[in-house]
Amino acid sequence: MLACPPEAQLERAGALPALLRKLMAIVLRRMFEAPGKVVPAPQPPDAAALSKGPFGSILAIFAGLTKSHRIRADMDNAMASPVLSRTAKALIFAVVARRMDCRHTEAEARTLLRSEGMDDAEIDAALAALQSKRLAPQESGLLAWARETVSYETPVIQKHTRQLAAQLGDLAVLEAIGIAALANGIARMAMLLE
Repeated sequence: MLACPPEAQLERAGALPALLRKLMAIVLRRMFEAPGKVVPAPQPPDAAALSKGPFGSILAIFAGLTKSHRIRADMDNAMASPVLSRTAKALIFAVVARRMDCRHTEAEARTLLRSEGMDDAEIDAALAALQSKRLAPQESGLLAWARETVSYETPVIQKHTRQLAAQLGDLAVLEAIGIAALANGIARMAMLLE
C-alpha cells in the first residue's frame, strides 16, 4: 500500500550462498539463546483461550496450531493500540467484512462497535455511507480506503494511502494499514467456518 524504496542491502542478502546464510542463522540463534538452556516449545492454546477477546469465534479455529498464540496476541495488541480509536478499527473490520460478504467477521465487528456505544442503525448507516460521526474529522477517508484494500489496484491504493497519510499522519496510516491487513486476513480465515 505504500510505495517504499527497495532495501538494496537486504535484497542482496538473498544472493548469499545457502551455506553462508545457514551459518549466519546459527550464529544469530546462538547469540540470543542462553548457554546450555533448552527452551521448550509453548503449548498451543486451546479454543477457549483463543476465544477470549475480539474476533474470538474466528480465532478459535486455530486451536492446537503451534503459533496460534501469536494471532491472539497480534489481535489483542492491535485492538489495544491507542493510535487509532477502537471504533475506527472495528469499523475497518466491519467494512472489510461487508465487502467480502463475511458474516462471521461482520458479526464480531458489530459486537465491538456495540461495546463502543453504536447501535445497529448507526452501524448500518456507517457501512452504507462509509462515514461515521464517531470518527475524528481527519479519519473521514478511512472507511472508503478500507473497502479498497479488499481488492485493489496498486497505483490507486498507493495514491489513496498517500492521501490518507496526509490526513492521519504517518503513525496512524501505518496502523490503518496493519488493521486493514489483519481485517482482510481474518475475514478470509473466517471462510473456514462456512
